[in-house]
Amino acid sequence: MMLATEVVRGGKWMLPFLRLMSSDLVIDEIDDFSDSDSIAIGRLIHLAGVLGRKVLISSATIPPDMATGYYRLYQDGYKQYLNFHELSGTQIACGWFDEFRSAVVSIDSTESFSKSHEKFCIKRIENIMDFERLHGARRKGAIVKCEDIITLSGYEERKQAYFERILDEIKNQHTMQRYRDRETGKEISFGCVRVAHINECIELFGFLSERGELPDSELRVMPYHSRQILLLRSLQEKHLDQVLRCKDGSREQALSHPIIRNHISHCSKPNIIFVLVCTPVEEIGRDHDFDWAIVEPSSYRSIIQLAGRVRRHRKEHCANPNISIMQYNIRALNPTWNGPVFTRPGYESYSYRLNSKDIEELVNVHQISESINSCPRISVPLHLQPESQLQDIEHFVIKKQLNDSTQKGPESPGGWMQPSIWSLTGIPQRLAPFRQDTQKTTMFIRMFDGESRPFFALEDSPNQSAEKVFGIKTVSEAERQGVRKYLWLERDYEDAMIDLHEKVGSSFKECSIIFGEIEVPGEGPFLYWDQFGMKSM
Repeated sequence: MMLATEVVRGGKWMLPFLRLMSSDLVIDEIDDFSDSDSIAIGRLIHLAGVLGRKVLISSATIPPDMATGYYRLYQDGYKQYLNFHELSGTQIACGWFDEFRSAVVSIDSTESFSKSHEKFCIKRIENIMDFERLHGARRKGAIVKCEDIITLSGYEERKQAYFERILDEIKNQHTMQRYRDRETGKEISFGCVRVAHINECIELFGFLSERGELPDSELRVMPYHSRQILLLRSLQEKHLDQVLRCKDGSREQALSHPIIRNHISHCSKPNIIFVLVCTPVEEIGRDHDFDWAIVEPSSYRSIIQLAGRVRRHRKEHCANPNISIMQYNIRALNPTWNGPVFTRPGYESYSYRLNSKDIEELVNVHQISESINSCPRISVPLHLQPESQLQDIEHFVIKKQLNDSTQKGPESPGGWMQPSIWSLTGIPQRLAPFRQDTQKTTMFIRMFDGESRPFFALEDSPNQSAEKVFGIKTVSEAERQGVRKYLWLERDYEDAMIDLHEKVGSSFKECSIIFGEIEVPGEGPFLYWDQFGMKSM
């Protein structure tokens, strides 16, 4: 759909434009977009208004200035729709919906929208607080101290110590959140370790896999990120959706799953810990229920969103902290890095800087120890402190980007609205592009009928091997054997492709071109394994 407003030459805008003319626009997890992406989303919302279509935006963590800024854009577009069709009236029907209540109001100004939105959010916060007073908080946080790690000399030494600290916290969380398997008497827990970037996700997976056997426990580890073969990621997500469900408040569905049952039966220790090492892909749209989580912080929003995957299907409160937040993130460990660290994903930048890299100084520690919920995200403090509070810099930057009526340049939402003429040019798209950092190459693992072995090929040149061009190496068999026992879910591309071929009846060529796809950044070199995807070297 983004092509409807983002194409500045050629005709690729036409099909999404025609589609939007005849259908309404739904944008899920609207606040997952940041920087210029959020401005580009605003251009699409504006176009929906111009075409007279309805817009639904959803998220548990929509900041007030984001909601108001997008309303301003929609209202400006809708005015053009009314003028073009010579229709009278200025009011727009606006609705708010959550699990507690709903409200529908006819609104004709930004000020009225802001007041109605604030009223709904205040009531939502009251309902959340009442629920937690009645039932207790389901998610409580604690800071994992890392001050001693910062005193180490080199970056790699610090990173290894950081991974060791995460392993210690995995054991600690398991001790607090574990439960007994009735069949074997073993203690089990399912946890999630969130890291900001793919390479570190793969590195942490390797670190934990190599240390999978502990004195009284065994780990079962799985990496989850976007740089994986489409078919293998689909199998992974299907498995996670089956296992990480507690709709009846118990883990019986997980413990009866054949793969989980096999791990429990073959574990030689009294404790078995299932660990998903993931990037922010786990925060969005995944209906998973973990017992605990560990977070490498990059934004306050990411902490809240990941917290939503802990005890997601269970109502009972937690007695101990079940979300551990690392005191520093991995970027902050680099002794040569003096730039922003709460970024990509995150809201800190060279223009808007925090005065500390220590999360303990940037959040209300007492507040998160009592409960982690969406309240700090959906309400703006009376006096913002964007240089010293992580949640405040997010509110501050979002207001500057989306709800600052003084900005009229082509890089701002105001430059897209009447009476500005910037929308008649392609300059806004160049100054605030959508997905500006996505210089990616699409390739696939070619597995054609009659060929001796699969190999990586480019989407645009399917007959040419991409392995030498991009320097793609694979993990050796010796390295695989060392960690295979500690894999949560082992997958094999060739076996999966054979199963798919038999199931859908298409040729291996068709199956591998469509389902063997993967996107990689830059030009390599890369290291590949079916279990962790593609790692930049």
